[in-house]
Amino acid sequence: MGEILSGYGHSLSQVGRYDDAQKSLAEAQTLAQELQNKTLITQILNFQGDVFFYRGDTKSAAELFSKAVVASSSGAEKEVVVLSKLNSAKCAVQDKRSPAPIVPLRALAHEADAVGLKYLSTQGTLALAEALLNAHQYAAARKELETSLKTSEKLGLQALLARSHYLLARTLELSGSGGAAEAAPHYAAARRILEAIRQESGSDAILKRADLSSISSAPAQKP
Repeated sequence: MGEILSGYGHSLSQVGRYDDAQKSLAEAQTLAQELQNKTLITQILNFQGDVFFYRGDTKSAAELFSKAVVASSSGAEKEVVVLSKLNSAKCAVQDKRSPAPIVPLRALAHEADAVGLKYLSTQGTLALAEALLNAHQYAAARKELETSLKTSEKLGLQALLARSHYLLARTLELSGSGGAAEAAPHYAAARRILEAIRQESGSDAILKRADLSSISSAPAQKP
C-alpha cells in the first residue's frame, strides 16, 4: 500500500496535480514510518521534493532532497541512494548562486549507468549538461545533450527528451555554433513532444511544471 500510494502521488505531481500528490504522499509517509522501511521513506522524501521542484520552489525541494540523502545513508537500496544525491545536485544546478555541481553530477551519472539505472543516468547527464551550460562550457554541454537526446529517445523518456531538445537549442544559440537557424528545429521538436505529453496527460497543468514551462515560450520555428 505504501508503494502504491507513493507511486500514485509521484504520478500526480508529474502531471501538475500537486495538492492531490501531497495528500497521497503524506498517507504513504505515515505507512512507511510505521514500517520503518528506509528505502520507502527515502523514496517518499524524494517524491515530496519533486512536488516542490515542479512548482518551482527549489528551496523547499532542496530541503527535502537533503533529508532524503541523510535517510538513504542507513540501509536504503542503491537506487534511492543515487536518486537522492542526484536530486540534491539537480537543485544546486537551478541555484545560479551556487557553484555548478559538475564533478558530482558526472560521477552520479556514471554510477547510475554502471548499475543499470538508465533513467537516473539520463537524468544525471541532462542535469550535468545544464550545469555546463550555466558555466558557459558550451562544447561540453552540447556533447552531454547529444548523449541525453539519444538515450531519452531510445528509452521513450518523453519529458527528458523534450528538455534535452530545449537545452540543446539554448546551447546552440548561446555558443554561436549554428545560431538560431540550427537551434530552431530543436525548439520545435521540444514543443511537439511537450504537446504530446499534454494530450496524453489530459490536462494543461503539466505545461506549468517548472522544468517544462520554458519550452512553451521557446522561439517558434520560422517557415
